[in-house]
Amino acid sequence: MSTTAKRIPPKGPRSGFARGSMSAKSPSAAKVKDRVRAVLAELAARRQKQNFAAREAYQLTKASEQRLRAIERGRRMMENDLAVAGGTLSTQQVADHLEISAQAVNKQRQAGKLLAVPDPQGHFRFPAFQFTSPQVRQHLQEVLTRLDEGSPFVKLNWLVNPDARLGAVPVDLLARGEVEPVLQAAEAFGRHVPG
Repeated sequence: MSTTAKRIPPKGPRSGFARGSMSAKSPSAAKVKDRVRAVLAELAARRQKQNFAAREAYQLTKASEQRLRAIERGRRMMENDLAVAGGTLSTQQVADHLEISAQAVNKQRQAGKLLAVPDPQGHFRFPAFQFTSPQVRQHLQEVLTRLDEGSPFVKLNWLVNPDARLGAVPVDLLARGEVEPVLQAAEAFGRHVPG
């Protein structure tokens, strides 16, 4: 008789997970590995989407902030231009000044003979610099025509700020009677301004 004893596998909770019971080549181990890889890939894809969404949100926020800053700069520029222009008059104030009806004022505005800018409520305001007693500043209509189809804010900005071609403020030159250089500069400016 032989004195060697047979090995008896241990009993208890470890018995099903003894070393080698689930080899790397077994079908269940392959399934577990595939599932782990799939879960990790899904988590990586989610993380990538979250990072992309966060970057996109940041870029949109940054673009919105830049847009708001540009709008604010434009608003300040417009307020400054209107102050330099001597403030504004309402349609009725212009009608009273020119001794015509409000409808006639609006027709002149629509024909491009008077410069008006819309206020936040949608009413037209007429920069005061364009009126002298008791009429419209001489040659202004010609200048407005030469400025062409630009925005009224662009026209106002050009009229009340120094122009590089002129070396002076166009409205100041008009007040001194220096009309021809202003007309030439207005035409050159009007050709390059998008409508």
